[in-house]
Amino acid sequence: MTTLYERTYTISEFYASGIAFPFERFEFDPSVSFRKKNDEHCTACIAVESEEPLSDKRSEETIIDVATIYSLVTNHSFHLQSDDAAHELRSLAELGRGPRASATISIQPKYSEEQLQRHSARLAAGWEKTRDVWSKVKQVLDDRQFLRRSLFYYYRSGLVPLQSYERNLDAAFVDAVIGLEALFNDGPQDISYKLAIRAALLLSCFRKQGNNDLFNSLKDIYGRRINIVHGIKREVVKWSDYELAREYLRDSLKSCLGLAFDGDKENILSLIDQALVNPGTREKLSYAVKQGLVRLGW
Repeated sequence: MTTLYERTYTISEFYASGIAFPFERFEFDPSVSFRKKNDEHCTACIAVESEEPLSDKRSEETIIDVATIYSLVTNHSFHLQSDDAAHELRSLAELGRGPRASATISIQPKYSEEQLQRHSARLAAGWEKTRDVWSKVKQVLDDRQFLRRSLFYYYRSGLVPLQSYERNLDAAFVDAVIGLEALFNDGPQDISYKLAIRAALLLSCFRKQGNNDLFNSLKDIYGRRINIVHGIKREVVKWSDYELAREYLRDSLKSCLGLAFDGDKENILSLIDQALVNPGTREKLSYAVKQGLVRLGW
């Protein structure tokens, strides 16, 4: 027999230090809500109907999806920790309405009142945009695991602490390139070429950079990923290299999410491949990308 439970997760470093979660309670939908916990954390509350709530995977999948969409929308990856707790609910109306933790964290003021208001407004807009995009794509993600995988690698590549980025930059760079692989690769052969040519064409639909420049840049990025992973030669990844890989992945993800409303990975790659040799199909691809972005609200 299943019972309705509340699973909770602690979210931290969701924005700049000293900027609190901008809502006392923020609903994504009746089964997902967030509430302010203290000055540096908020709590994600997920409703779960299960016999064994702590072994339920749906709540973990939901909060990861939210985290990855938040990362895509804001270009910032927050830290996420399961609270290893489940509280029984009588109805969804109780979700996220339990007593909040009374502990507070004192933060030395770093901003003027005007700066705090501006940052808080930007943070609130980021959460509202995340909710809007998540509501549109959550069903798409269920059927498009390649998108979910790529989003996760984008999210994970953004977890590099600035104070120790030199030690973690290689791994974060590789994560970003793996995210591109998840989108554009469909087999073990010619991965470097397929990733570079497909991504270059898709990115050229709304970037001013030329196809050849994009192709060579993407091919170089993937070659550096191979050198790092396989130890072929030493690569020194700079912050600019890392940011470029994430930028390419972020723009590719937006485009693929927009295209995924009307097609799966096979359809999307087929459309891209046809556009490589057919100008008419290329116009069709460019139009579909722009319409998908409009549909997502970008």
